[in-house]
Amino acid sequence: MEAAVRCDVNTVTVVKEGARWGDASGNMVGFPPQPTLRLLQPEVQKVFALKPLHH
Repeated sequence: MEAAVRCDVNTVTVVKEGARWGDASGNMVGFPPQPTLRLLQPEVQKVFALKPLHH
């Protein structure tokens, strides 16, 4: 993902049906919560700001 962002390659975030991530309260959510996304490089975080494709 970092290389794609660095080279200005268009990316699409795909969330597989049934995928779940735990938030800080232990609730399961359908997209990575902000604290998880903040662990990524700032350039990569921008990709997750776009609306994902749910499949």
